[in-house]
Amino acid sequence: MERKELPGFVGNRLQNALSREAIHLVEEGVVGPAELDAIVVNSLGLRWSTVGPFLGAHLGGGPGGYRHMAEHIGPSMQRMWDSPGRPEHGPEQTERLIRAVEDAYGSRSYRDLGEERDRKQLAVLDALEKAAAHERNEETRS
Repeated sequence: MERKELPGFVGNRLQNALSREAIHLVEEGVVGPAELDAIVVNSLGLRWSTVGPFLGAHLGGGPGGYRHMAEHIGPSMQRMWDSPGRPEHGPEQTERLIRAVEDAYGSRSYRDLGEERDRKQLAVLDALEKAAAHERNEETRS
């Protein structure tokens, strides 16, 4: 496949797309900031710390893999792709979003939140390294 250039790093573009939908869901009153974060951490984040979106979908398709996923669930997913969230960017909407995030997290200091994030990320990295070492040991025994 030929590669081409687009503005921004791939990871930042993916993060931007998820952030756009997250903001839209909060603005629409579907979910609050802390709830949305918990959903990402306990669902997508957990999955994506071990496999990316394509391998996750391939596994989600069962023995039929990505083909099964695309053929059977793809049409319903298409409806969401056709109408992505488009957050408002006016000062009032921005202020409401800021207040919602501050209500969710403003009671804790930046330092405490950052240290908690760092501890959790290091624990995930440690667990992934242990899993990789276990896999390497299994391969050498085979």
